[in-house]
Amino acid sequence: MNLVFKNTISRIVIILGVISLIYVALSHGLASFKYNYTKNQLEYWSSTDQIPNPVSYQLTKESIRSVNALWPTNPNYIDTRASVLIWGYYEELEDPDILNVAMEHFEQSIRTRPIWPWTWTEWVMTKWRLDEYDDDMLNGLITLDKVGPYTGEANLVLVDVGLQMIAQRPELTAQLKPLIEKHYLRAELNGVIIRQMRALKEEHENTEWLPDLVYWKDRES
Repeated sequence: MNLVFKNTISRIVIILGVISLIYVALSHGLASFKYNYTKNQLEYWSSTDQIPNPVSYQLTKESIRSVNALWPTNPNYIDTRASVLIWGYYEELEDPDILNVAMEHFEQSIRTRPIWPWTWTEWVMTKWRLDEYDDDMLNGLITLDKVGPYTGEANLVLVDVGLQMIAQRPELTAQLKPLIEKHYLRAELNGVIIRQMRALKEEHENTEWLPDLVYWKDRES
């Protein structure tokens, strides 16, 4: 192999590398642009607590599908696709089996970003929606305890689902009670969730073992 041939191959490899980088950059840029549409739609649905019409849902679903195609390994985009499908489930625009598809997306995201509290919170909630109080749910609660100890949403979900888990599987009471109480008491440090946490105690049965919550500022006054 002569020097000219080697130089030619090297140039081709460099050019192909540059083209590949440009393609990835363009794909990610387009994905980000399309994602903004999906994000805005989800925020609008949340603000009105409904999807305005089936067309809005289908357009948003297609938008996040194309985002995932452009950037298939981005865990935030994977989570968002699952969230869109869950909205479709609640608005009866999808069959109940769509929850299993959403669960697959959350698990794909977890493999990429295994300690992200929001994803584990949604994973646990999806297991609850599926009415699956199995050992996987137990392990999910234990993991959520580790990755989301200071996240308000995680605190609420862990207490709510944990209490339901005890009701469904009383044999787990001794294991789950300390975990539930720890996250329940976190609300004393979080004025945003303390009222919701008090309401959870009232909603569930057999919660006398949980103390009354006192917000830390009120305790000091």
